Amino acid sequence: LSADGTRVAYSSRRGAVKGLYVKDLNSSDSPELLVEDGGNKAPQAWSAGGKAVMYASMNQGITSTLMDLWAVPIMPDRKPVVVLQTSARESHGELSPDGRFIAYASDESGRSEVYITRFPIAGPKWPVSSTGGTNPHWRRDGKEIFFMNGGALMHAAVTATAPAVDIGLAEPLFDLGSRLPPPVNSPGNVFDVSADGQRFLFILPQYTAPDALTLVVNWPALVRQ
Repeated sequence: LSADGTRVAYSSRRGAVKGLYVKDLNSSDSPELLVEDGGNKAPQAWSAGGKAVMYASMNQGITSTLMDLWAVPIMPDRKPVVVLQTSARESHGELSPDGRFIAYASDESGRSEVYITRFPIAGPKWPVSSTGGTNPHWRRDGKEIFFMNGGALMHAAVTATAPAVDIGLAEPLFDLGSRLPPPVNSPGNVFDVSADGQRFLFILPQYTAPDALTLVVNWPALVRQ
C-alpha cells in the first residue's frame, strides 16, 4: 500500500508468470500492469513519494541468480532498474522512511540474514542480524528495525545517516513459536508494524484438525468398480 493509502501494488498470475500491477483505490479503472517478463514478481515496498515500487523477481531468466530486488517507476516509460542482484537470494526489500537506505534479507552467508545498504545505488552493507533474520520493517521515524528470526520478533536500534549506518544489538521482543509457519524461501510478508513501533499485525495460519477419521477397507475393489 502506498504511503498515502491511495494505491496498492500486487502480483497476479494472468499468464505463465506473475506480473506486477498497481490499482488506484479511488478509481473504478482496471489495474495497470507495471512489469511482466520471464520471472514471477512480488511487490516489496513503495519509494518515498510513491514514485516507484520495489519488487522481488524470481530468476528473471538469469540462471546465476535466484531472487533479486528491482524497482520500477510509476511513470509512462516504466523501465525496471536493478536494486540488488547477486548470486545470493535477495528479498524482503524495505525502504527507510527517508528513502535513502534499504533493509533487506540475503542468504549470501548460507542462511538468511538482514542487512542495510544505500538506495537507489547500493554500496557498502551493514549487518542487522547475526543469528538469522528475514522480513525487516522500519519504524516510521527510521530509528528502529524489526525482523523475524524463526518464530521470534527481533528489533534493533538504527542510526542511518550518510555516509554510515550505526546499528545496535538485535534483541528479541517476543516469540510466536509454532504459531508461525516454517520459514520458506519466499518474498512474502508475514507481519507489519505500526508507525510508532508499538503494535504488530501478523499473518497466522489456522490449522484445524478433522472431527473424524474415515477408514476405507477393501479399497482395491472400489477402484475396480
